[in-house]
Amino acid sequence: MILYFLICFFIGSIPTAYLIAKTKGIDIKKVGSGNSGATNVLRSVGATHGFVVMVIDILKGFLAVFLSKYFELNNENYNAFQMSAFGGFISILGHIYTPFLKFNGGKGVATSIGIYMLISPLSCLGGVLSAVVLIYFTKKASIGTLIGLVTLPIFCFLFERQNPEFYFLLKFMCANILLVLFTHKENLKRILKGEELGLKK
Repeated sequence: MILYFLICFFIGSIPTAYLIAKTKGIDIKKVGSGNSGATNVLRSVGATHGFVVMVIDILKGFLAVFLSKYFELNNENYNAFQMSAFGGFISILGHIYTPFLKFNGGKGVATSIGIYMLISPLSCLGGVLSAVVLIYFTKKASIGTLIGLVTLPIFCFLFERQNPEFYFLLKFMCANILLVLFTHKENLKRILKGEELGLKK
C-alpha cells in the first residue's frame, strides 16, 4: 500500500506544464498567471501545447487509479475501490505540491478528471460537460472548471445512488472540491473583483 501511494505521488508530481513549456524555451512559472497548469500553457505557449498538458495531467489521475488493481489494497478498514480513490487523491497532491518545482505545481483539476473517469464515469461526464459549457460562454477556464467540479456531487446523486460506495464517493468529492477551491483562492479573489484572466492573453 505504501509503495502504491508513493508511485501515485510520483506520477502526479511530474511537472508536465513546466517541461512542455520548456520545449519552447518558456519558463511557465514566469509568464501569464505563473501557474504550472494547462490553462497557463494554453494562454502563454499555445493551444496545442496546452491541450497536451491537459491530456497528460488527466492521465496522471487515471493511471493512479488504474494501477491500483496491481496491488493488494483491501484491509480491515478500507476496500480496494476506496484505496484506489485515495491513490488518485495522492496523485492530485503530488501534482499540486510537486517537489520538482519547490512544492508549487498545478491546481489539480485535470488530474481530478482522470480519477473520476474510473471511479465515477457518469459523474465525470456531467461535470466535464458543465465545465465546457461554462468555459464556452464565460471564456474563463477557472469559472468553468470550478463550477464543473462543484456539480460532481449533484451528478453523483443522480447516477450513483445505487452504488454501494455512494456515500464514500460523496465524501471523497467534497474533500476534492475543498482542495481544488483552496488551490484556486487567488482566482476566486480575481473573479470577485472582475479581474480574472480569460483564455486569451
